[in-house]
Amino acid sequence: MYEKFLKLGTDYIEQNLFLDISLEECAKAAGYSLYHYCRVFNAAMGITIKEYIRKRRVSEAAKMINETSFCLKEIAYRCGFNSQENFIRVFKSVFGINPNDYKKTRFPLHLLTPNSLPVKDFHEPDYSLFEEPKIVMLNSFDVAGKRNSTTFENEQQFNDIPVFWSQFYAQHLYEQLGYSEEQTRVDYGVAIFEKFDMDLNYDKSQKNELDFDYLTGVKFLNSKKIPEDMEVISIPSGLYAEIYHRPANDYNLIQNIIDTCYYMNYYWFPNSDYEYSGGYQLNEYCPQKNRLSKAIYMPLKPKEKN
Repeated sequence: MYEKFLKLGTDYIEQNLFLDISLEECAKAAGYSLYHYCRVFNAAMGITIKEYIRKRRVSEAAKMINETSFCLKEIAYRCGFNSQENFIRVFKSVFGINPNDYKKTRFPLHLLTPNSLPVKDFHEPDYSLFEEPKIVMLNSFDVAGKRNSTTFENEQQFNDIPVFWSQFYAQHLYEQLGYSEEQTRVDYGVAIFEKFDMDLNYDKSQKNELDFDYLTGVKFLNSKKIPEDMEVISIPSGLYAEIYHRPANDYNLIQNIIDTCYYMNYYWFPNSDYEYSGGYQLNEYCPQKNRLSKAIYMPLKPKEKN
């Protein structure tokens, strides 16, 4: 029942996004007192109004970085920030990467757009895929790369993983693994879950059940020595679901990945003859094609028949 009134408030924000926005006027546009509107907004969206405004502004700033030749100072003022320093601080706090590094890599970030409002309770988004998942057999292979930690808590992984990839490309880590920038290759992101991660040594005592690790890397070249701060993971052969995302650009890639994950977990698995078998989940990227994600691979096993 609140969706229409929330939209009245967010429409007001969008019309005044780069101006000084009065929260009182925002609540008034929605027909609520400030106190009540703030409570409803936070409960429905999962973020405060101020946080929504910050994320919308830096999301538009990221688009300007990607599409224009404006300097960061110009972008900061155009997007409603009172200084370049404040803009850089907010950008990094939201995306986990400073705007200068983002400008170098242009790897897609998890932008907040008016069409990707995180409304929790009001409707189920359309999670249809570009095509139905295929059941395939993969041969084993090794992936070498850089390992980082993230968490499922508050869906933080969807903010962290784009940053891991931005760092991977900004630091040219693939060159340390034997690949040139021009060389045709497929990059792999590997989600590492604790119960399957028995062959690698790290401190499990600091992790909770929502934490997991994510490796950004490439197919391992046996002739190349691996730097000390990187590692090699062996992807086992077996049965996998091969899932292709809907066509994406720099601005909706992350949202498409989120939609794909929801589709698989909340629709495909409950209605298929297969279940997740445990193990590494893979995400393929094609850097020669704007670094857009090619496919996700999820390990499977047939469901036991009752």
